[in-house]
Amino acid sequence: MIYCAQYLRSQLDRMIQQVSTHILSGFLGVGKTTAVLQLFRHKPASERWAVLVNEAGKTGIDQQIYRQQNIDVQEIPGGCMCCAQGVALHVAVNRLLRESRPDRLIIESSGVGHPAGVLKTLSSEGFRQSLQLKASIGLINPQHLLQERYQRNALFRQQIQYADILLANKSDLASRRELQAFEQLVSSIRPARQFVATIQQGRIPAQCLEMERLSTPGEFAFMPAAASTPDSQIAVITLQWATEIFLDQQAISIWLSDMNFQRCKGMIRSHSGWHLINMADRQLEISGCDQPAEIRAGSYLEVFDPNTDAEMIRQSLQAHRIPVAEI
Repeated sequence: MIYCAQYLRSQLDRMIQQVSTHILSGFLGVGKTTAVLQLFRHKPASERWAVLVNEAGKTGIDQQIYRQQNIDVQEIPGGCMCCAQGVALHVAVNRLLRESRPDRLIIESSGVGHPAGVLKTLSSEGFRQSLQLKASIGLINPQHLLQERYQRNALFRQQIQYADILLANKSDLASRRELQAFEQLVSSIRPARQFVATIQQGRIPAQCLEMERLSTPGEFAFMPAAASTPDSQIAVITLQWATEIFLDQQAISIWLSDMNFQRCKGMIRSHSGWHLINMADRQLEISGCDQPAEIRAGSYLEVFDPNTDAEMIRQSLQAHRIPVAEI
């Protein structure tokens, strides 16, 4: 019996070979999940795709979004999938390959994840037979390029360096000066990136999925030198309300607009149903969605902001007459 199980596993391992794999990186709120959903909308019907998502928070919001779209997904919670020598990444990738047996795998790195470590792990001997790493895709919001808090962020810079393909997402929201900053960044990178474009609403050009990986990170002098430890300054605060609490959608909208968090996402339940919250760079979107997979789940939000703490959030909820969440 044991020999039979080992034989079946070895046969499956042989079947899972050279799965086209793409790493999608980008800073908080740049539109990675939207981009993945766009890719799946144009997926060939004959192919099976899967997603590995690295959540910085605790509640797995992106995983819920993918599952509602019937997308095979595996989650690595906790921020950076390259930590602990990539053990979590090894386990999650192998599990996803065996359970879903995809023709193509898309890895959505956390906005606070390190692409260098992810690439190192996926290039290791353990994945050499099963994965075929394609060109890594980096999304940039041009609005960030002229803001010092991003310019001096070492993680933000690393995400640019290790992207073989650079795409300026949300270009329709950027000013001419911000788009020129993207052009200046691109022209300063050596060696030149394999493909560069401006896009809207996460629409990654189809040809990007067929491009091969570059072997050399890009170096650039467009921005000032990074601070020593900026990538450790963005904490994640998780807010969760009890199952029996129904939130006022309009009150939540006003509160979020007043707080102006750097990044906020989540799902809330009001008397009219469930709503998906997505806030980045002062842009707030609230849309209807299905009930989360966890039947008893209450409303929850995740806040990413270096200038906010739990006590400030509690006080602001009280001031807006919103039930205080568990933090």
